[in-house]
Amino acid sequence: MKILIAIPTTGTVKTKTFFSIVRAIKKTSFDWVIATKEGCILHWNREDLAKQALQLDCTHLLFIDSDMFFEEDAIERLLKR
Repeated sequence: MKILIAIPTTGTVKTKTFFSIVRAIKKTSFDWVIATKEGCILHWNREDLAKQALQLDCTHLLFIDSDMFFEEDAIERLLKR
């Protein structure tokens, strides 16, 4: 399993978001890649990130908005469902 953790942004990522991602990937048992795409039109950013996931042969794609924060086991719980 390989997951692309994708962060579409207009230019900034909240500190809480950054630390949520770091804590979550430390708890994971899968291969991961983090990618960001900066631009003012977020749905274009998401499309570019989805294309990257395909090019990198990722089995999963997780979009994380630049202002989200979550528990450290959130990614593992999502994958189990």
